Amino acid sequence: CDYAENQYKRIWGIAKAAAAKANELGALGTVSLNDAEMYFAFKIQQRIQGSAFTQGILVNHFKRADGGTWGFIGYEQGAECRLPDMGVSNNYNNFDGMVLGGYFCHSEKYGEKVYKDFWMDNGTVMLIRKIVSVDFDDKELSDTEKSATLHLSGINMISKNGKNYDINNFIVISRETQAALNDIIAYHPEYAKMKAEMCELVGKGKEIISRYCSDQFKDDFEYYVAMHLDMRGIFANLWKDKGLYTGGHSEFVAFEY
Repeated sequence: CDYAENQYKRIWGIAKAAAAKANELGALGTVSLNDAEMYFAFKIQQRIQGSAFTQGILVNHFKRADGGTWGFIGYEQGAECRLPDMGVSNNYNNFDGMVLGGYFCHSEKYGEKVYKDFWMDNGTVMLIRKIVSVDFDDKELSDTEKSATLHLSGINMISKNGKNYDINNFIVISRETQAALNDIIAYHPEYAKMKAEMCELVGKGKEIISRYCSDQFKDDFEYYVAMHLDMRGIFANLWKDKGLYTGGHSEFVAFEY
């Protein structure tokens, strides 16, 4: 709780700078500046936390029948944070260097869902890549792609505008834009400080958890420490309750290519 209270404004400060740069570069489209700040706040918080762990910590050794992985973490009764938490999930499709996805707050205080659905297969991601191209013309679409555009329109991701489509409610980040945003984030004076503070917190967490966890967890130790220290829901509450996010949406999405 103390860590989150110390960090939430500082993360938002970097997110504010990143959103302003994205807006300057024309990446926001119909996304409001405040919604973009929320997207980057989640992304920066995730990057700071992830920097303190081995790459790939969310892939553990407990395999599901469908090839996925799973893990769980339990708490003793009454072992709750003094700050309110909420469910926050990532939902994304990563295909051929393109990523469509973002952060979804599962709380009524965050208001409306932006999309009616958010399941994207690889073909849909490739279609969105075509649509965001400067020289896009819908005459170039196959019959299958034309059918997919109806689906995207139906779930409020795109809307027809003459021979082209308008992008609705997600940030569009090219490689060039991503490089500029990475510079804004990485060279912000608070970023390195917060990464160091996260490493210190994770170190303390590992020391405490290692005292009490069973031997069965040794192969996935970092995974469970990361699960225990996941504070997205606490940050989401703070950003909303402290008046930094004043919008009415619960989904914050970008397309990176």
